[in-house]
Amino acid sequence: MAFPLTTMRYPLIHIKKPCWALITEHAVSQFISRWVPEATREDAELGLIDLLNSAKKLPDKTPLGDDMYASGEWPDVRLVIKDRNVCVTVLPPGRNFNTEYEFEVNEILEARERAKSNLEKQIADLETNLSTVEVERQEAANNAARLLTACRKIRREIDSLKDQIEKGNY
Repeated sequence: MAFPLTTMRYPLIHIKKPCWALITEHAVSQFISRWVPEATREDAELGLIDLLNSAKKLPDKTPLGDDMYASGEWPDVRLVIKDRNVCVTVLPPGRNFNTEYEFEVNEILEARERAKSNLEKQIADLETNLSTVEVERQEAANNAARLLTACRKIRREIDSLKDQIEKGNY
């Protein structure tokens, strides 16, 4: 079973050829939807790797201070690089990158909030289940103690009766 690659909070693709940057699933999806809708996912991944390998850092930064890169092969494609080597998204063509990037950041933040909310709900459900199991465990422990006491009492009665037989007191 293959485990998904992640760095921080970004699911990554499995890179199929050398590349200086890691690439998120989101970046590949955005590259396909914004630049190469006819490409297969694998072709888009390989194309994105080629763009990254020929990309140069731009003097512009995103509103969040992330680096932007552009390839000499396809200069209109702007790649957003976070944490020095993670390509997190591909900006759309011909628009003000700050507005588009802010919109995308908001989408990502909303998705993260939904994911956090889902995790918090799972935690609440698990805590409820844990409380129920704790009560059942305590009841089982009480029953075990009661049964142990009953077994000891019966053993004492058996031993007492055996003593009576041995002593001839019957």
